[in-house]
Amino acid sequence: MDVENLGAKKVIVVTDRNVDKLPAMQHVREALDERGINFEVFNDVHVEPKDTSVKAAIDFARPLHPDLFLAVGGKSLHPNIPAMINSSRRLRNRHRQIDEPLHQLSQR
Repeated sequence: MDVENLGAKKVIVVTDRNVDKLPAMQHVREALDERGINFEVFNDVHVEPKDTSVKAAIDFARPLHPDLFLAVGGKSLHPNIPAMINSSRRLRNRHRQIDEPLHQLSQR
């Protein structure tokens, strides 16, 4: 699992409420649990986020000091992730994107 290979100890999984109910998210939770990786799920992403929802994402992430953000879902996540990364000093210079189609993840 890439999260494990990257040495992440504390992960924020970013998704929306609909994707959070899909089997793919259950697989993500199970995989992180099996590997003993601490994680929190932020599932309040909106299709067309306003500044207030991006601020909510930042406020969620800032006190957690994550090592990694794991986005599960589509393009609606994109405005939130950079804002969350920028709120975390540890991650600002280590941003790396790993894309895996959701349908592949759900087949595991």
